[in-house]
Amino acid sequence: MFLKQEGRAGSFIIASGIGLRKLWRMNERLKRERIFDEARKAGVDLDLLDTNLRLSVSERVRRHNEALRLAAKLERAMKARHGRPKHPLEASQ
Repeated sequence: MFLKQEGRAGSFIIASGIGLRKLWRMNERLKRERIFDEARKAGVDLDLLDTNLRLSVSERVRRHNEALRLAAKLERAMKARHGRPKHPLEASQ
């Protein structure tokens, strides 16, 4: 049996016949599910995050460094072609 209570600190549920630990775990699982649902709705690719987190730390660092080298190479190419690359805020002026 659950009894919902409203108070100054918000609402909470008093449970009888169910262990508080079990209730806490259920509540935490619901919070995580809500957070994941909000992230999906916002366009976060949770599968990609999960895939990357399965990599070792050294592999993630290696991939990060590769991405930095690519970004620097693209910036140098842009400078060579157009001169000083404009910051996105400067470009709108």
